[in-house]
Amino acid sequence: MAVGVYYESAQLSVADYLAAERIAVEKHEFLNGEIRVMPGARKEHLRVTPQLSAFFTNSFADGLREYLDSDVKVWIPDKRIFTYPDGAIACPPEWSDQDTTGILLNPKVIFEVLSPSTEAYDRGGKFRNYRSLPTLQDYVLIDTTMPVVEVFSGPNWSIATYEGLDAVAHIPSVSLDLPLRIVYRKTFAASNP
Repeated sequence: MAVGVYYESAQLSVADYLAAERIAVEKHEFLNGEIRVMPGARKEHLRVTPQLSAFFTNSFADGLREYLDSDVKVWIPDKRIFTYPDGAIACPPEWSDQDTTGILLNPKVIFEVLSPSTEAYDRGGKFRNYRSLPTLQDYVLIDTTMPVVEVFSGPNWSIATYEGLDAVAHIPSVSLDLPLRIVYRKTFAASNP
């Protein structure tokens, strides 16, 4: 998620951004010194993200992998970007010591829940930025207008598309299958017994 409004201000340092973000009510992306307000989530988004959290939390009881929700920041050092994915998996999470609010350094899988206002950014610029992370192995896009999940797998970023409530999305880097019926349990309730 994340097409927002840029602040009209001088370039901020990483330290200034982190200090401001600690007390901010809204989330902000840091894009090489510029700040962008993250938009609020739509109801469809709010119905999908808890399903992901519940599924992966239960699946990762072994403690070898951890699912982190949309409150975690990811640092992309090559691009000088802090951003908030809708979810991430790390094995185990490595945290920056720059901040106490949680900056993930080693996401293995990143999830973005698409909306009409964020889809172009999530598929384009944001995905390009994420691909510079050496630990990233899978990038998962979840549609909110229909039951479709796309899994992009590195290093060539080949795509596997899963459609329909009976489909099961495979996430290779963590050897896990994600049933779309679970992802969309609250989103498409009328068509999902």
